[in-house]
This record gives sequence, C-alpha cells and structure tokens, in this order.
Amino acid sequence: MQEKSNSKYTAEDRYFLDLIENAKLGDKQSMNEILKLFEKDILVLAKYIKMPKDDAIQAIITEFLSLILKNDNEGEKNTNK
Repeated sequence: MQEKSNSKYTAEDRYFLDLIENAKLGDKQSMNEILKLFEKDILVLAKYIKMPKDDAIQAIITEFLSLILKNDNEGEKNTNK
C-alpha cells in the first residue's frame, strides 16, 4: 500500500525551494542552477528591452537575483503598505 504524502509540494517544487534557500545562504552553484532553469525566459524577455542584448540580459539577471536574495521580511514590509 502506498502512503499519501502530506506535503503540498511536488518534488520539483521542493527542489526549486531548496535551490532558493541555498542561494540565499550564498551558494553560487544554486544561483547558477536557478539562472539555468530560467535561461530561455531571460533570453526571450531581453528581446523586448530597448538596449543592447547583453546589457538587457545582465539587467534581468541582476534584478532576478536581487528578488531571490531579498530578505523575506523585506517582501512582507513592501506588501503591507
């Protein structure tokens, strides 16, 4: 008989959440893995930014990583305004 999982997260969700937690702790490999997961999306978005492609990609990556690394409490402060 198979046990029912009490977790509301799939294995993929848990993997991604672990990557985020590790990235917040400064794990560069986790940061790189997150960027790899979103590489295609970043390249597509860069096409719509009116600046050189490499600059647009860098801007997206910088903002994306800052959102990931942001302190959870900072996000709560911003949403409770």
